[in-house]
Amino acid sequence: MGIHSRLRREGLIKYVERFSFPVVVISSDYSIVLMNRSASERFARSEGKCYEVTHNIDRPCWEVLGKDSCPIKTIQERGNTYAFHEHEISEEAHVVAAGRLDEDLYIEFYLNSYITDMIEEFRFLAEMDPITGVYNAGKMKEILKAEIERSVRYDQPLSLIVLELNCGPQENEEVLRSVAGMVKRSVRKTDWVGRSGGEEFLVLLPQTDIDRAIWVGERIKASVEETQKGTTVSVGITSLRPGDTSDRILERASRATRLAKDKGSGIEVL
Repeated sequence: MGIHSRLRREGLIKYVERFSFPVVVISSDYSIVLMNRSASERFARSEGKCYEVTHNIDRPCWEVLGKDSCPIKTIQERGNTYAFHEHEISEEAHVVAAGRLDEDLYIEFYLNSYITDMIEEFRFLAEMDPITGVYNAGKMKEILKAEIERSVRYDQPLSLIVLELNCGPQENEEVLRSVAGMVKRSVRKTDWVGRSGGEEFLVLLPQTDIDRAIWVGERIKASVEETQKGTTVSVGITSLRPGDTSDRILERASRATRLAKDKGSGIEVL
């Protein structure tokens, strides 16, 4: 290997290691030039032709699956700077994006796990309130339906707390984030915390009767009002009743919260 090729290869090492998903550099004759750490962990060998290493076949994948199945072949024949393909080999979904580094070298990004992780991350973000990091109203309603079904099936109690903050002139996102963290620390890992909008939070307590829920509500109220000066909390609490739907129990807890706020009582139970 000449000095130019050697420097080119050494420069690529740092580049490919920046990626968390498998990356392989391939020469124009389909030989593996280098892999990043993730690719070395994924594939059983690191030397040979790309189709031998990544697909465990003895001839180029475009000969087996057609020209469009090989992004490098597409780049070579059509003059593209990059190409993309997906197919299945050995029942494993295979997603690859490839780009031309120069006339002799090509780089392939094996995006299977990366795309899967991205989808999971997007799904997670779609369920979360962007300000506080707790579940949003839509996700909490989905969770509430599931927990009602579970409680009915196993004949277990279920309680719901609706908290409404009155933050006063210092109302800001930092207060909401702080309160959300405080609420999460005040409940069990098996409990659910969400923000339904504005200054309102939901706390869903599986396997919890009304007496225990009142204790939790009082504890959260005291903690918030002690640490967030100038902030008061109205608390509405209810428990699952025969025939309750998610809308019915949520409406009842919200009504209790409004009563607590209107009466100045701090906590109301319905």
